[in-house]
Amino acid sequence: MKFITLNELKDQLRIEHDYTDEDGLLTTMGNAAEAALLRACNRTADDLLATFGITDPDSGDVLPPPDFVMACLMLGKHLYEHRGPDDSVQQVQVPYSIDLMVKPFIKLTTATE
Repeated sequence: MKFITLNELKDQLRIEHDYTDEDGLLTTMGNAAEAALLRACNRTADDLLATFGITDPDSGDVLPPPDFVMACLMLGKHLYEHRGPDDSVQQVQVPYSIDLMVKPFIKLTTATE
C-alpha cells in the first residue's frame, strides 16, 4: 500500500493491531482500494503525489492529500465489510462520501500538454 498503512486500515475497522490473522486479506483490500480509486481518477500514484501531494515541513516527504487517504480507508473498510459477491438481488453501493472525496482528483483528459 502506498497511501495507507495496514495499521491505519485496522484502526478504520476497529481491529486491534496485534490481531494478525487477516493481515494478508487487509493488505490485499487496501491495495485494491488504492488501485480502484487511482483508476477512477485516471491517475497513477506518482501523478497524484506530483499534482496534489503535500510536503511535510519537518521531513520534506511528499504526502498524499488527506481526503484521498480517507477515501482509501473508507473503500478498504467497505470492501472488508462486503466481502461476498453482489448479485442483482443484493447490491451494496459504495458510499457517496468516497465519490465526493475523490472527485477533485479526477483527471478529465489524458492528452499531453
